[in-house]
This record gives sequence, C-alpha cells and structure tokens, in this order.
Amino acid sequence: MKEIKLTYQQRFYLTIIGVIVVSLIAYSVSIKPTIGLKNQKKVLESNLEKVENAPNRILKIQHDVLILDSLIGRSFDEKAFQSLIIDYFSNIDKKNLSIFKLHDLHQVEQGDYLVMNQIIELEGTFNKLLKAINAFESEIKSMKIISADFHTFDDRENKKERLIVKLVIQSYKKDENEI
Repeated sequence: MKEIKLTYQQRFYLTIIGVIVVSLIAYSVSIKPTIGLKNQKKVLESNLEKVENAPNRILKIQHDVLILDSLIGRSFDEKAFQSLIIDYFSNIDKKNLSIFKLHDLHQVEQGDYLVMNQIIELEGTFNKLLKAINAFESEIKSMKIISADFHTFDDRENKKERLIVKLVIQSYKKDENEI
C-alpha cells in the first residue's frame, strides 16, 4: 500500500475535521438524547407537582365555591338566615319600624337543595314599610321577598290602628346530605 504523505498543516486540518465529526456524532448519539430527557424530566416534575397539589387546589376551589354560594344565597344555615333577617329589620329604622311578629322557620327539600322560608311581620307607616322592603331586596341579594301582605291590626289597648306587613323571605342552600 502506498503511504500518503501529508504536511503538518494538512494533518492539522484533518485532525480538526476529525474532532468536529467525532463531536457531532457524540452529540447526536449521547448528548442530544440526554438534553431531551432532561427537558422531559422537568415537564414530568411539574406535572407531578400539579398532581401532588391537586387535593389542595380542589379544597381551595371548593372553598371558593362555598364563598360564591354564600354571596348568592345558597349556603345559609338556619341560624344565620334568621339572624340576618332580624338584624337587618331591627336596625333599619328603629323609630318608625319595628318587628311585630317572627314566625318559625319553614324548610322544604327540593332535589338537592334546602329551601328556607321565614315569615316576619313588621309594623310601621306605609312609606317606611315600602322603603324597608325595597332596601332589603336591593341590599341583600342572597334572599328574596316572595310575598308581602299588608293589613291593619286594631290595638285595643292603645286604641290605635296599626299597619302590618307580613313578609315571606326565601333563601336556599345546597343540601350537604346529598353530596
């Protein structure tokens, strides 16, 4: 076989080309898949972190749903329902408006909701009663007045005729027993 005589400069360039070719082969065989696996590892770790945080995120979302439900009137318990009504009407106009009678709370289950009805009778002047009803409807969005019945009451002790309005106030909440 014939020996190829190369100069030092040619040998240098061939060595440089050989190193570049070996580097490209090494990169494509080992380094490129390693970088791909590293990126895949980051993605899987972030997915694992999301899965590990899923119960906390679910609890937070359920808590947010309960807050939103309470804002639109679906999560009142019985005591809070009654106390909100009593507090509102007892503080709205103490001089010209008073609570005449408070009936028992009436509850009805419809599907997976618990409907709560509270009957309250207020005493006052016609204008004050109308203003109180209007203010209640506009300020408290979580409850609705479904009936307002005006009638007079003869007070024989004071020999006066009183104007009474009988309000039926309704709210509902999700029944926890159904969940």
